[in-house]
Amino acid sequence: NRTVQMYSDGIFDELYLSYNHFVSKISQEVTEKKLLPLTDIDTGKATTNYEFEPSDDEILEVLLPQYAESLIYGALLDSKASEHASRMT
Repeated sequence: NRTVQMYSDGIFDELYLSYNHFVSKISQEVTEKKLLPLTDIDTGKATTNYEFEPSDDEILEVLLPQYAESLIYGALLDSKASEHASRMT
């Protein structure tokens, strides 16, 4: 994914996605989601140490483009549903 690569290269500091969210046939709302950087979820103190193979960086290298692509695709579908619904009213 080109946008994720540009983020990794330091061209972008943050990546946001803005789209029309389908609520109902007569209602849509503009939505903005922050795609990157991922926010840390602090779940407290970990009691167990886990080792990952491959490393967490290698896992993110593969999963991050898929994550961004799926969110962008979902936003496109949501916007398209919103557009079709608004044209029917």
